[in-house]
Amino acid sequence: MHGGISLSHPLFMMGGMATQLLLLDTSSRTWKLDRQTREIGRRGVAEAREALRRATSGDRRRPAHSQAA
Repeated sequence: MHGGISLSHPLFMMGGMATQLLLLDTSSRTWKLDRQTREIGRRGVAEAREALRRATSGDRRRPAHSQAA
């Protein structure tokens, strides 16, 4: 504790945490995802949602596309 305040990190490490790393430049809308990339992303989101649904319902079976042939 420092002065009665609990910190998540030592003070010497806190200086570099003042700003957040930018992963994408969101000030410009010139970048766009192509149709194939969007579809791959949508399938991934659907698979993740299904996995979460199965995990919360107690259904531990693997989705059909993941099973070995």
